[in-house]
Amino acid sequence: MATERQAEIFRDEVLAPVGKEAVEGRNMKDNLTGFLAQEGRFYEHSDGLMVVGRAVNGFEHDIDPIDFNDSGYREEHANELLQMTCQRDDQPCPMEWVTTEKWKRGLPAFWRVVRGVTRGLGISNPESEDWPSHLVWSNLYKVSPAGGGNPNNSLCNAQYDGCKKLLQCEIQDYRPRHLLFLTETRNHPNWWARPFLDDLELRDWPDGRYVRFTGRLSFLGCSCDTLIVGAVHPQGQSGTRQEIADEILSAFEQK
Repeated sequence: MATERQAEIFRDEVLAPVGKEAVEGRNMKDNLTGFLAQEGRFYEHSDGLMVVGRAVNGFEHDIDPIDFNDSGYREEHANELLQMTCQRDDQPCPMEWVTTEKWKRGLPAFWRVVRGVTRGLGISNPESEDWPSHLVWSNLYKVSPAGGGNPNNSLCNAQYDGCKKLLQCEIQDYRPRHLLFLTETRNHPNWWARPFLDDLELRDWPDGRYVRFTGRLSFLGCSCDTLIVGAVHPQGQSGTRQEIADEILSAFEQK
């Protein structure tokens, strides 16, 4: 589940700047939805996979951004999202929705690539309905339009500092063996994820069609490194979803 520290950063350093910008009329006319990272019930950080997208494409809430200027509302919303990530024995796994959702056009490209990566890493059985329960899912930007789509520049700028701090907190909390960013654009180098990782030494992946960068991250007191791969967002790509997954797996295999 998400942690209280994650909820605190979200409340004070993500939602508060968004609310302030909305009150000042900074191009935030659409209603918004918030998001905290979701940890699958069977996630194990020793060989686990954490997948990060750009922003949640619609979610549980439909909120006037001005409401985030109210401290009591921010507290309520952060706590509600925190409870949604809880792993209670009498409740479904927070990640179960990926396979139980009645998708209009089948499993989205994003999740088909993730499923292919889990197969290649041997993390879960991709034919089982519980395969998403073996990973952590997050997004770079934690507040996005309630009706779907990515946040505009004003919304990205308002929450960037807080979201960067929150992502760093998530990585520390979950300590994944494999950290995958399915965020980049086809037209390199229009980065999404890389500004969030400017404290790390990342290297370009010039020969690939889909992978943009790789890197490593070590934790104090942890015996294994986190292997980082940044790849294109799969939607609209010309290759098959398995071709994208295979290139990601090849990048993870580089030492």
